[in-house]
Amino acid sequence: MADRPDLDFPPAEQEQPELFVAGLSHRTAPAELRDRILTDELAGGREELLRRLGAAGIAQALVLATCDRVEVLGAAASPAAAAEAALAQLAERAGLGFSLAEPHAYRLVGAPALRHLFSVASSLDSMVVGEPQVLGQVKAAHRLAAEAGRIGPDLDACLQAAYAAAKRVRSETELAEQPVSLAAVAAKLARNLHGELSAAQALLIGFGEMGAVIARALQAHGLRDLWVASASPARGGAFAKELGARHRPVAELASALDHADIVIAAAASSGPVLGREAVDAALRRRRRRPMLLIDLGVPGDVAPEVDDLEDAFLYALEDLERIAEGGRARRDRAVAAATAILEEELERWS
Repeated sequence: MADRPDLDFPPAEQEQPELFVAGLSHRTAPAELRDRILTDELAGGREELLRRLGAAGIAQALVLATCDRVEVLGAAASPAAAAEAALAQLAERAGLGFSLAEPHAYRLVGAPALRHLFSVASSLDSMVVGEPQVLGQVKAAHRLAAEAGRIGPDLDACLQAAYAAAKRVRSETELAEQPVSLAAVAAKLARNLHGELSAAQALLIGFGEMGAVIARALQAHGLRDLWVASASPARGGAFAKELGARHRPVAELASALDHADIVIAAAASSGPVLGREAVDAALRRRRRRPMLLIDLGVPGDVAPEVDDLEDAFLYALEDLERIAEGGRARRDRAVAAATAILEEELERWS
């Protein structure tokens, strides 16, 4: 790759390996760039990327790829150089120039990297704090890397410490209850608007974990007909299969809206994916049958003007929190308590 940085690793790791993290997340990179990094090929080729990392001199590494982030966590005697090499491999594997990914990337070494790992595993760094999937995703990435022979004692020790911290957060705080309460609010809104959900159709836009939580809550209340719309047939199809849903390409979003009684927008985009005109046109074709829109985007995936339409009922994350009894205040208290636990665990590690 022409613009890939020159990296100079020592011939052998004689110093104590140190933790590093390199990647892109919802905090640093727009959704469009994250989608290019997390291509279908990368999503199915983590083993090859792990081999590439090993060939680049990084003996201990795992690849964490979720809708929020794509990052390499590893341990190396030259962690700063390893972080640059990992980022270069991510960009190259996705067919991107290093210079395109580099301005949106982060590299953390040592204590900041460990704090990041603890925060990710505890779901404090997720777009929706407390979402339940991320710890399982970290553990799955750990298993895959172990099977590939890329987990050494240094990286494993950091991961085990992160799991212990995450377990404390989930057992000693209310953080994990936040997504459950928001999903319960969404299900109640849907039933209030449409009655029994067995005859309703829902459309989930994107791969967001919180979107999946709400979709499952709707299914628990009787929803049978669920569609997933995405720009990626492979990822979208796999995601839909996990939910017992069907997939539609995002190019068919307009026609999908015609049948959507409930829309869950979890595209994690940098701007609205649904505008007033598109929703208004769908409502006219629906003969003004009402539509519930749950916008999980930060920033929003649905244009605020949609709420001005007579038969569109738009609820953003902050609306769900407001409806949940003291939802935002409870979340803030849980985050503060979880942060204190992480500080204790980090102090214990040091």
